[in-house]
Amino acid sequence: MEDTKRILNDFVMARSQFFDLQDGEEATVKFLSAKQVTTNFKGKSVEAIRYHFEVNEKEMLWDRASRSFAKQMSHFSEEDLLWIKRTGRGNQTKYDVKKVG
Repeated sequence: MEDTKRILNDFVMARSQFFDLQDGEEATVKFLSAKQVTTNFKGKSVEAIRYHFEVNEKEMLWDRASRSFAKQMSHFSEEDLLWIKRTGRGNQTKYDVKKVG
């Protein structure tokens, strides 16, 4: 079953330019850059930060409107290798971010 899950996740990642973490998931990424953007969330325009990460040797984007996540990310520099874990859903979502190495 784990092989099937890995194959499906690899397929989704290969076809997407956007990074995603579900509740309880974690990933190690290289922090490339961050830019302020306006994006759509549930039909509304929202100010967010677009993070550029390298994930498995591929540049991926991650739009987050969370102030607390931006505050955590402000402690890191471009090219830092980071471990990120997501817990919770909706407005209860929290991220734990640590520098690797």
